[in-house]
Amino acid sequence: MGLVNTSEHASPSQIMDSKVLEPPTQPAKHVEEPATTSISAPVTNLVPFLSPPVVDLAIHCDPKTPPFAILLYSKMLKLGGHNVSLQFYKHSTLASIPEHLPYLEKFFTDQPRSSASKLIISVIWRPCALGCMAISNPFTDLPLYGESAILMYLSSLSPDFAQIFQDLSSIDSAVLTKDAGMLVDCIEKFGKTGIEPFSIEELLLFISCEVAGLSSLVQGASKSWFSRCMSNECFATTKKMIDRYH
Repeated sequence: MGLVNTSEHASPSQIMDSKVLEPPTQPAKHVEEPATTSISAPVTNLVPFLSPPVVDLAIHCDPKTPPFAILLYSKMLKLGGHNVSLQFYKHSTLASIPEHLPYLEKFFTDQPRSSASKLIISVIWRPCALGCMAISNPFTDLPLYGESAILMYLSSLSPDFAQIFQDLSSIDSAVLTKDAGMLVDCIEKFGKTGIEPFSIEELLLFISCEVAGLSSLVQGASKSWFSRCMSNECFATTKKMIDRYH
């Protein structure tokens, strides 16, 4: 059993803001392809809320269903000035990869882990029946299953964790049931306007609806909020990658 590091640092020039089972071995080259807590804004202002202790997670995912919300959350934090490290590895049990995976890795890959990193995420591509599983490093907590649950765990970095946890739970329920009324309520409640900083609620709501094929519902409920999200290059690029997977 082994892991191969597939991350190469790519510094995007025009883009805005457990336990690893075995250490990475040989690096693989990329195949080049043509109260709500704020996490990012169309500019780069973020309210600092990462707590001093280091959070180190190994997230096991099937490459056919990437954890887009977690990846975007990590990137927005990094672009907002937080010390974040995101790296990708391929498990030895992985037989094949989707053709768009190298592009995804190139877009989201961040700096290697360092002593300054406060949030360390190691994404391990492997067959995963439950879609996504997170293990803390050191292994002190039970594994977390599902992208929403992992994002809820990461939201504990915020001083408003209790409220955010409740908000993310509401969004998760609305998307899972595809309840139009609940989704519209979520958009009206969490969707902001103008150049206000994005919240983690907005991020999960937008990405979850895109993955679930509910984009038309979002646009119908609030064209202005959809346009706000699409005006941010990180949100817009992530949406394009989601579209490639569907």
